[in-house]
Amino acid sequence: MLDGTSIKVNYESNYPMNHATDVTTKGGDFQDLIMWDQLTDFARKALNETSFGDANVPMNDGNFVSKLDKAWPF
Repeated sequence: MLDGTSIKVNYESNYPMNHATDVTTKGGDFQDLIMWDQLTDFARKALNETSFGDANVPMNDGNFVSKLDKAWPF
């Protein structure tokens, strides 16, 4: 689950279940952690305006702060 200083995360989508992430021991690639402002205008627009059906996109202007507030343990 931990590889040096990196946590290994697995993404799964099983129809008709919702999308989910979990920790894993499987190998994979490293992805850079970037800030919202580092995304291109096109990428931010896609996350903000694309319909993902019933999926709730947590990384967009409309959902991000409320998701952080909900996850905050204190």
